[in-house]
Amino acid sequence: MPSSTMLLMLAVNLLITCTVFNLSSKLYHYSKHFPLTHPLILSGLVLVALLSAFDIAIEDYQQNSQVIMMMLAPATVALGVPLYKNLAVLTKYKSAIFIPLLLGAIISPCSALLLLWLFKVDSSLLLSMISKSITSPIAIDITKLVGGIPAIAVIFVIISGIIGAALATPLFSLLAIKHDISKGLSLGIASHAIGTSSAVQISEQCAAFAVLAMCLNGLLTTLVIVLYSLF
Repeated sequence: MPSSTMLLMLAVNLLITCTVFNLSSKLYHYSKHFPLTHPLILSGLVLVALLSAFDIAIEDYQQNSQVIMMMLAPATVALGVPLYKNLAVLTKYKSAIFIPLLLGAIISPCSALLLLWLFKVDSSLLLSMISKSITSPIAIDITKLVGGIPAIAVIFVIISGIIGAALATPLFSLLAIKHDISKGLSLGIASHAIGTSSAVQISEQCAAFAVLAMCLNGLLTTLVIVLYSLF
C-alpha cells in the first residue's frame, strides 16, 4: 500500500506538472501561437529547470508521475471520439485524403534518407530517422526491423512531433490554409500524436482527420519502410 509520503509526492508532481503545462498553454495562446512558446517546448524547459534547481533526479520525477503516465492510454482512446462523431465527413472525403496520405508516407522517410545521406551519417542513424513521422510504438518496432536504434528513433519522433506542432499554426497562416480537414491531415501526417493533440485545440473535425491521418500514415509509412529495407 502506498505510504502517505509517496501519495503526497504523487499529488505534488501532478499539481506542478499540470500547472506548468496550463500556464505554458496560456502563454502560447497570448503569444498568438509563437512557435518557441509551444506548451510542449516551454513546459519541458520549465520542468527541467525546476528539477535542476531543486536537485531532483529525473528517475524520481518519473516515478512520482505515474498518474500522468496512466492517463496516456485512456487519453489516446479518447481521440477516437471525434473520429466517430465525424464518420460521415470522413467517408465523404475518403478519396481526397488518400493522395496526401500516400505522399506523406513516401516523402517523410525519403526526406530523412536524403538529408542524412547528404551529411554522410552512419547507416544505423539513418535507419533510425526514417520512422520520425509515425507514432513511437510503431517507430520502435519498425526501427528494430530495419536495423536502426530504437532509442534514437524515439528522439527523432519526439523532435519531429514538437517541430511540426509548433510550426503548424504559422505555416497555416502563411499558406492561407483555413480548412480544418487540411489542417488535420497535415498535423496527423507530419506530427503524429503530438500534432493530433494540437488538432484537438483547433476543432473536433480537425482532430478527427488528424487521428485518421496519424493511424493510416503509420500503416502506409511502415509499408514504405519495409519495402525499402528489402532492396
